[in-house]
Order: sequence, then C-alpha cells, then structure tokens
Amino acid sequence: MIAEKFKMLEFSPEFIEKVIEKARMIFYGRRKAYDQKRKGEINQRTALDAKRKLAEEKLFANVISDDDFRRTRAEIGEEIQQIDDRLAALEQQRSVNMDVAQEVLNLSRNIYDTYQGTVAEWQNRRFCHAEIRVILDKK
Repeated sequence: MIAEKFKMLEFSPEFIEKVIEKARMIFYGRRKAYDQKRKGEINQRTALDAKRKLAEEKLFANVISDDDFRRTRAEIGEEIQQIDDRLAALEQQRSVNMDVAQEVLNLSRNIYDTYQGTVAEWQNRRFCHAEIRVILDKK
C-alpha cells in the first residue's frame, strides 16, 4: 500500500531545514509583495474617500450642482468597488499562498501524516472528476 511506503520515508533534519528555509524565503517574499500591493490599494481607497468627502462639502456649500455630485459620487463608488474587489482577490491569493506553505512544511516534517490527511481529499477530487466525465459523456 502506498501509505505504508510513505511511513518508511523520513527526511534528514538538514533536508527539512533547507525546505523550511526555502519555503520561508518564498513566503516572506510573497508576503512583502502582498503588503505593498495592499498598501497601494488602501492608499488609493483613502484618496477616493477624501475626494468623496470634498464633493459632499462642495455640495453643501453649493459649489457643485446636484447632477455633478451624483456623477462624482457614482464614479468614486465604482472606483472604490474595484479597489475592494482587488483587495478581496489579494486576500484570497494570500490565503492560498499560506495554505501551500503550510502543506510544504507539514509534508517535509511528516510525510506519512500529511499523506494520510490528504488521501481522502484526493480521492474525493478523483471521484468528482469521474462523475463530471460521466455526465459530460452522456451529453
């Protein structure tokens, strides 16, 4: 059985440390890029919030017309929504990166336990793919 083969595998402490160090370098590099992108998006959002507040003040001071305010508010709202979407996508990617890093660390530390934990998930995926193929073949 495959699981029994994995049970016999054990990585040397030096190899494990090299894997962990490489994963750490990759993870910190990606986290730095994530932080920079996130900061840029948040700065843009903050600037748009300030622009919206200024438009509100101009409306109350009767400096801009109601139509101009509506148009400005709609444009700013759309831009803010786009930024929020990009922030959500960034967060999703960060989460995926962390999941991958965690799997690599678990795999390097104890390949058998990690394999046992993911076998059911792999089998479920294969079953799902087989079902999809059967459904598509019927069409």
